[in-house]
Amino acid sequence: MNDAFITAIATMISAGIAGLVAWAVARSSSKSEVRKQELTSRTDIEKEAFDRAKGYYTDTIDRQSKEIHEQSETIDRLETQVSSLRETVNSQGRIIQEQGHEIAELKAQLARATGGLMQDETNKED
Repeated sequence: MNDAFITAIATMISAGIAGLVAWAVARSSSKSEVRKQELTSRTDIEKEAFDRAKGYYTDTIDRQSKEIHEQSETIDRLETQVSSLRETVNSQGRIIQEQGHEIAELKAQLARATGGLMQDETNKED
């Protein structure tokens, strides 16, 4: 009976150890599955964040390219206006210069004409 009793106790201890091992394996497997889900979830979140950032980056590049194109068109238009204004200023400058010469010539004529009158009046007073 002692042998049967010892065998029964050994069997119960072996069953208990097997049960603890099974529980530990199940717990480890469960933790591993949770960790795997967390990593998968984290990876999905990071991928989604990367895709969103990539979209913002692409949108920003597209928007800036559009703005650069619009600014280039504005610069071209302004350069054309500046060129036209320079031509106008140069033309007006030439006109003013010509009128200045005409005024100088008219002053000279006036001086000669009034100088002659002034000399006539000076002669009359003498």
